[in-house]
Amino acid sequence: AYYRARNIHCLTCFGLGTVSEHRLVQGDALLPGQQPYMANFTDPNKPCPDCGGGKRSPAEILARRMHSAGIEDAFKRNTFEAWDHQRSPAMEPAWRQVRAWADNPVGGLVLIGNVGAGKTHLALAAAQVCVQAGLVVRFGESRTILRSLKDATANGGYDEVYEGWAITPNLLVIDDYGAERGTEFAKDVMEEMVTYRYSREKPFIITANWVDLSERISSRFRDASRVTLIHCEGA
Repeated sequence: AYYRARNIHCLTCFGLGTVSEHRLVQGDALLPGQQPYMANFTDPNKPCPDCGGGKRSPAEILARRMHSAGIEDAFKRNTFEAWDHQRSPAMEPAWRQVRAWADNPVGGLVLIGNVGAGKTHLALAAAQVCVQAGLVVRFGESRTILRSLKDATANGGYDEVYEGWAITPNLLVIDDYGAERGTEFAKDVMEEMVTYRYSREKPFIITANWVDLSERISSRFRDASRVTLIHCEGA
């Protein structure tokens, strides 16, 4: 709100027009309950990648941030405002909980339920709120994430791609977690990614079905001190 009041639309450079480096302030640097934020370091020789040194409109900046987050045009209709409140009254508590979490994304948010209940819609709605608030967000379906890691392994770039998913984002969103079951590589990588975020209390959203989860991961999701677990029981 501080920057909006001053007509500063780019939350990457905060209107400075240039950046040299983004650093996500996490872990010990945060006060209890404080949200992660992005610190920016100016460099007159490097225009901001989002606003192009002030040459892009607010709409163009937001579109670039959505694209970087993995939220393509087909996903953008999944907002809190577009939710059909008449379709499944049983999902109203879930809608309210996710909406509140999106305004203060602390810890993990896990949406458990059957196919078609609206888990992905709510996860994308929360992700878009966080993008608009200036957080660095990465959204991906579990099989897509694994495919990118496997390709990176073959090309020698696994560490960089893993960091881009698990470490760098303020918020990581994994859709359909557990559906990638099959190989030990898949199981180990996904559990490692979630455990990394969980143990460091870095915000994440996961949609899943209980039957697809290992006991190790499901026990973490039951930890109310770090995870908000929501059962999605709608039609």
